[in-house]
Amino acid sequence: MQYLLFFIYLIAGCYIITTNVLIKKSGLPVRYWVGFFCLKSAVGCYYGYWYSRPQQIASSDTWRFHAQAFEEYKLLLNRPASYFVNLLENPYNSWEGVLASRGYWNNLKDNLMVKIISLLNILSGGHYYVNVVIYSFITFWAFLFFYLSCRNLLNKTPGVLTTATILLTPSCLFWTSGIHRDGLVFLFLALSIWQSTKPGLRQGLIISLAIIILSITGIFLFRNYLAILLIPPLAAYFIVAQSKIRPYLVYTATAFVFISLFFLSPVISAKMNLPAALIARKMAFEKLEGTSRLPYMDLTANVKSFAVNFLKAIDHSLLRPYWWEAKNLTEKVASLEILFILLIIVTSSVFRKKLVEPDVIRFQWMIVFFCFCTLLVIGYTIPFAGAIVRYRAIFLMLMLSTLSLSVPDKIRKILI
Repeated sequence: MQYLLFFIYLIAGCYIITTNVLIKKSGLPVRYWVGFFCLKSAVGCYYGYWYSRPQQIASSDTWRFHAQAFEEYKLLLNRPASYFVNLLENPYNSWEGVLASRGYWNNLKDNLMVKIISLLNILSGGHYYVNVVIYSFITFWAFLFFYLSCRNLLNKTPGVLTTATILLTPSCLFWTSGIHRDGLVFLFLALSIWQSTKPGLRQGLIISLAIIILSITGIFLFRNYLAILLIPPLAAYFIVAQSKIRPYLVYTATAFVFISLFFLSPVISAKMNLPAALIARKMAFEKLEGTSRLPYMDLTANVKSFAVNFLKAIDHSLLRPYWWEAKNLTEKVASLEILFILLIIVTSSVFRKKLVEPDVIRFQWMIVFFCFCTLLVIGYTIPFAGAIVRYRAIFLMLMLSTLSLSVPDKIRKILI
């Protein structure tokens, strides 16, 4: 029965993709999207297998979610009232802040994942790999939304290099295909980016803003700090789009305001002490066990400490693991990705197109600003190279594909 359901949902997903209007508007042949969905499902299955191995399963979130979701699924069938209420229950003595590294709000992201998987169990009967196909179909649209964003900016189908980096960047494909939060985070993120780049935005401004707000809310529920980091570059993007001010001036001012608010947040409100919240998250990671621990970073809640550790944070998030430090296949692939991304950064800067569309320039500023801030937070807080590979995967792909938009055609042919 499990195998039958697997292929039924796989075929159903392929059929929906072939008939979808947005797929046809993308300009990329439908067969490529069908092939990508099948590839994504296969990668999701490999993700599940990889973490089902004896050396991985004890620390595997995806299989922990699966086990907990099956219990929730049984609760839904036998006591539906309890099922819908228990998400609101708080077993802690107090309601910690929404940015706290422990408590109700911190655990909500896992509890929501368990609820979502338990609902998928209605369709799959509780079979993990059947859920993989359904979940892959849901998160598949994240790639389409971001692809459509690039098409909106170029007014044509993105080239081979951009298409390949969006769909086939190994770490992004791997980590967003497994049953975990990453796929949903990317879905909400890509949806908000797509809405911000839609042509004729003024005509549908209210609807687009509503979708963006709902998407940011979705990001906040699954990875709260990303929602905070996304708002400033999105706001700056709209300011640049509606004015004649040069992007570097707007984003420089945005960075100054954002950094000032970050360090002044404890003065504004003790409950919104952002430096302390970031350090608390770092300390929570420090307590975990891992085989890829990076050199210790002594970080305190003041400007000097963050400045002193700035380059170390960039090194951790953007350059690690070095090839000689990689301990498994995923880390080795990630180290090769870094080399390719650095190559794209250099070529997009040195061999930049003579005429780059203004919309593309604005978009590049937004994505690079957002991704750089996110990588900086990851570098400050996560002390394990293996975990960094997962947390940064989406943002490396976003930067890579965005910068590829301004790589000249002659250079693109060399790179691919």
